[in-house]
Amino acid sequence: FAPSVAMAEDLNAAFEKLSFGKQGEKKERDKPEPRAEGKKKEKKPSFAMVPWIIVKGKWYGFMQISLSANKADMKIDPFRGEQKAGEEEVACALRELYEESKCFFDLTKLRSPEKSCWKDDAQYAFHVLVDIPIRRQRCIDLYLENREQIYRNRGTEEMQCFLEVEGMALVPEDCRRGVGGVRLAAQVKSILGRMHAIKRGVNSKGSVLKLKLEDTQVGNHTMRSLVPNGPVAYQDQAWTPEDCTNFLTSSIEDTWCAALERRLDKWPQDFNDVRQQLEKMRWAPHLRRNADRNPEVLPPPPRERWEDDDRQKRWGRGRDRRRGRGRGRG
Repeated sequence: FAPSVAMAEDLNAAFEKLSFGKQGEKKERDKPEPRAEGKKKEKKPSFAMVPWIIVKGKWYGFMQISLSANKADMKIDPFRGEQKAGEEEVACALRELYEESKCFFDLTKLRSPEKSCWKDDAQYAFHVLVDIPIRRQRCIDLYLENREQIYRNRGTEEMQCFLEVEGMALVPEDCRRGVGGVRLAAQVKSILGRMHAIKRGVNSKGSVLKLKLEDTQVGNHTMRSLVPNGPVAYQDQAWTPEDCTNFLTSSIEDTWCAALERRLDKWPQDFNDVRQQLEKMRWAPHLRRNADRNPEVLPPPPRERWEDDDRQKRWGRGRDRRRGRGRGRG
């Protein structure tokens, strides 16, 4: 995924609105106390939760879409977060699922999560097989309704934990490139590479978690969530393979600039990394044709001897033939 010329113009306008100025000056913040020499920063453990559905014998996992500051693009990640002090591992995974899915999945009140959720120790991830009572378009509408209410009330304290991600995707078990133009993060590829172990572990639970639609209170606001309705015997979903194809809750072109603006406003220290990636993306081959229309948005690319590796290889083969090292004179 790369931004178009129009998106680059929106991005420049978004940069001007940021609180740290046009040149990317960082906000003045309290500097953290220096760590003692030889003492490394302790990294808190994080745990993920992946809800799976089975459609015509094929497994699909619900995962979140968020912005990557290192590559300045959108990526698909599992619902994952750091464990709080005194919090159990499965409780951490269920809480992150609830927050990062914009209250779409509310499994936090599951009485015995160990009976339905299988833990993959190699990935620090929990997996659960669910039965969703609503179809594709209703799921998307439900997610967007919750997201709109969260963004409308993002100034309140209880809504801050729901602003980390931008969307939700449905990833098939044989996915390798991405969904709807959004790339897969390394953690997702690692999870998909262990599908045999995941299927065996989840099937060992012997049941699927039935979900139902209910209202959930978040402070003074009401969200619509899928809550557990008890384990039931497995039965095929009412979904079709067409429902699962390119399942995204929103268009990436619509959320990319807004997500970048929110991230840089909250973490201005990422500005330099994002700016370097954007400069590389502006010189993408399909954007060079539009550089003469608005040179201020897309500066002309530097001179390159070769447009791509294939041209260089073709030139090299011709040179070898002229020097007597080609196939015809071997």
